[in-house]
Amino acid sequence: MDVTDYERNSSMMPDTDARAGFHNGLEHIGRELRRAELLVRIAMLRYPPQLAAEIEQYKGLFISDEEVELLLAQHRPAEDHDRLQQLYAEQAALEQELSQRLAHSDIRQLPLALLRERLHLNREEYICVIVLLAIELERRYEKLYAYLQDDITCKYVTPDLMLKLAATDADSEMKWLQALHPAATVSRLLLKRGAVNEQQHFLSRPLWLEPQVLRFLLGDAERYDPVQGWLDIQRPVDAPERPIVQGHIQEQLRRIVNTKSSGLHTIRYYALHGRTGSGRRHQLYYVYGRLERELVITDLNRIDTTGVEEAIYAVVREARLRGADLVFHGWESWAVHRERELQLVRGALRDYTGIIWLIGEDGAGRADISNRELWPLRDEVTIPLPDHEQTKQLWQHYARQLLPETLKLDDDHLAATFQMTPGQIRQALEWLASAYSELQEPSPEQLRELLHEACYRQIHTRLEDQATRLAGGWTWEQLILPEAQKRQLRYACDQVKHRSKVYDEWGLGKRLPYGKGLSLLFTGPPGTGKTMSARIIAAELQMELYQINLSQVVSKYIGETEKHLQAVFDEARYSSSILFFDEADALFGKRSEVSDSHDRFANMETSFLLQQMESYEGITVLATNYRQNLDDAFMRRISFIVRFPFPDAVSRKQIWLSMLPEQLPLEPGLDLDFLARTFELSGGQIKNIVVAAAFIAAAQERTLSMDMLLTAVRLELEKGGLLISPETLGMYADLW
Repeated sequence: MDVTDYERNSSMMPDTDARAGFHNGLEHIGRELRRAELLVRIAMLRYPPQLAAEIEQYKGLFISDEEVELLLAQHRPAEDHDRLQQLYAEQAALEQELSQRLAHSDIRQLPLALLRERLHLNREEYICVIVLLAIELERRYEKLYAYLQDDITCKYVTPDLMLKLAATDADSEMKWLQALHPAATVSRLLLKRGAVNEQQHFLSRPLWLEPQVLRFLLGDAERYDPVQGWLDIQRPVDAPERPIVQGHIQEQLRRIVNTKSSGLHTIRYYALHGRTGSGRRHQLYYVYGRLERELVITDLNRIDTTGVEEAIYAVVREARLRGADLVFHGWESWAVHRERELQLVRGALRDYTGIIWLIGEDGAGRADISNRELWPLRDEVTIPLPDHEQTKQLWQHYARQLLPETLKLDDDHLAATFQMTPGQIRQALEWLASAYSELQEPSPEQLRELLHEACYRQIHTRLEDQATRLAGGWTWEQLILPEAQKRQLRYACDQVKHRSKVYDEWGLGKRLPYGKGLSLLFTGPPGTGKTMSARIIAAELQMELYQINLSQVVSKYIGETEKHLQAVFDEARYSSSILFFDEADALFGKRSEVSDSHDRFANMETSFLLQQMESYEGITVLATNYRQNLDDAFMRRISFIVRFPFPDAVSRKQIWLSMLPEQLPLEPGLDLDFLARTFELSGGQIKNIVVAAAFIAAAQERTLSMDMLLTAVRLELEKGGLLISPETLGMYADLW
């Protein structure tokens, strides 16, 4: 049987018009394997075997010439120059035919051609893939390759075999050695090297195609191995629906993806920032889906540190095979904590070309990452929180999807109160829908509480590091203040409730580029209701109140106080919380003349706070006992200054009454008028007295009496070093 007969009888290599394109990838591979056969034939003429075929007793332990002839389906002619030239001519004709047929084919349907194009393989690298593919698809090549290497156990490809098959002179031999060197691109991305001892020569080390490459070439690219959960593929068919808001982000991402690279082997790094639930992946996946591009997604935090380099090679290989861009999650922690691993990542990425998206939390790790050689960012895309109108649109959209039609939400109030991402809004409504289904005809107050809880469940605030959450529980009726001060507090609440109408609908927001936040200054003696008022405002606005811990914020180290304050304001912007600075004069004190470096840096802290107050659009409450100690610049930036006077006798009686709950057993005839008239006490002191007297009553198992209250009064006054003469107590002197 001659060569032509063999080709016509081979199921993988049909005789086809050279002008006809390939119909599928297997047809193309079948024809390309003809290269491997011709290389074997040529090598057999150039490198005849050295084993003696007549050693019959070793049959089965080596491959005889006769067995090879059967494998090649023809008798090998005498080794002459003419036959060698004939095979070279067949090689040239085959390459011309393949070139012509590829020109008439849809390369997207031919994985082998796509592999060559996407990895920019030169001729040597491409032939190496074909030789390796042959042994994967036809078992006869195991014996053929072993025969050429004079070793029956060597049923695999080695660099030495590749030199025999394809190197024709010294120059081509050098090209092959460069192509097969372990440091070469094709070796790192395509070849899996066998387990060998360190003493084994480079030329004798076994080579195989990586499983990822073999899957791709056999048209099984849709299936991949998500090793330990750190690799995933985002395909166009899996693209999400168009995001509801922020279309400008999609345009920005589309421009980046469509920008042509300036070089063949160029990596372009882009950071994509946003809060949890902001839609970073949603926006990116949608754009790539519309552009019919794939993404290879990697979670760095799930990669075992002992196999970082191999993992990144696998990621790069998958991306190069698919012509996809890369997405890295978890780079923030790597930027700070994994210096050694980063160097390995940098080495593995040198074989990649394309876009790498670094997805992370807004602001997290930016300073650490942007200065590193590994991540030379081209640009940063930040997905902001939706504005008021976009937030309303999101509440309406998800409410229609998740809630019963009978359940109506005040989306305008929700948008004004909570700064939430699209994902947080959806999750809040999912939780509300679940909780609502378990209730039977809930009251409006129950729904209000459920919605409040649903929203704050989604706000994973980090303010707890520098602040303490203050619970509510107080009402306007319990707040004993002159009516003018109460009116000021209600005006402040109204500004929050109606800010969307004033700033957005009525257009005043366009006239105020900054200073849209609400700031309140509470001044007055201790115990006059400043903290209580802040709690009541938080309850009225359905917001959380956080009291800033000065011990966690103020630092003796230069620049640390500003850093802590920046973190507080940044987190408050996203947590829909009220910031409460008690003893505010410790932070917002007057700037002084500069006499040394300490004065200069203290003034810098005050100036930094001024800038933060001016740019902050949330609610800030400052409380101080000494208004005169505050910097004048702060006073100009305060929306409301509420003076908390020391309570007079009438107010003190109201406080006494408000502090005695119905459940507390009282002795008849308590003289609250006497207590209010005789003792000039603040609301905080009265609270302490009632609590102390209640514990005395509980210990004596009696009802709360006048003598118990007077005992508690004496204890409270003694804390401040005050003494009361019995003569001033009149009829109650004996109880004192």
